[in-house]
Amino acid sequence: MPHLKTLLRFSSLALLVYVVLILPWPGVRETYRAGYCATGEFLFGRFGSSGVVRYEPRAKGGLEDVDVILGKRTKLGTGEAPVAMSTGRVGYVPAAVVVALILATPIPWRRKWRALVWGLVLVNLFVAFRSALQLLYWFSVPTPVQIHQPGPFWAAVLSAAYEFLFIAPACSFLVPVLVWAMVSFRPVNIDRIIHAGTMTRRPATDSK
Repeated sequence: MPHLKTLLRFSSLALLVYVVLILPWPGVRETYRAGYCATGEFLFGRFGSSGVVRYEPRAKGGLEDVDVILGKRTKLGTGEAPVAMSTGRVGYVPAAVVVALILATPIPWRRKWRALVWGLVLVNLFVAFRSALQLLYWFSVPTPVQIHQPGPFWAAVLSAAYEFLFIAPACSFLVPVLVWAMVSFRPVNIDRIIHAGTMTRRPATDSK
């Protein structure tokens, strides 16, 4: 079955590329963490009317590699509360999934490079939205740095969205898969994958 062979080849290559990307290569995670912290402070350094956000890399190794310092400006000064998080789980893993899936997809390289560019743009927009929701939730729970007080309904909606987008591990894979499908596939490709087993081979025409 040609399409089964193509699916197995695609799955194996995608897994291989993903494993290579998530290996602890020297300097890669540190560079991504530094970029995440700088971008986070640029986008969210001032959050709402009185919120302040700083991202500080943690000295100790481990899954949680950044302390997010939440602050609340008041007339008496700025109160602060640190929250540990993993930039790898929030941002690097989704990007790695998108790159692995696109590189493994059997499409022409010209389309593949275009898909990589748009895929990384979209997945980073997702990471930015995810980070904004994360901060909104943290600033909305009853703590000394609370700056938002949503009503019961919106508090429940915010909590559910936070659980799905930030806590649930599946979200780091589900959204990248959707992004990959958006930037890689054309309607005709799906039919070719199922029936012909390839996205690049043109169906033969009958000669008369």
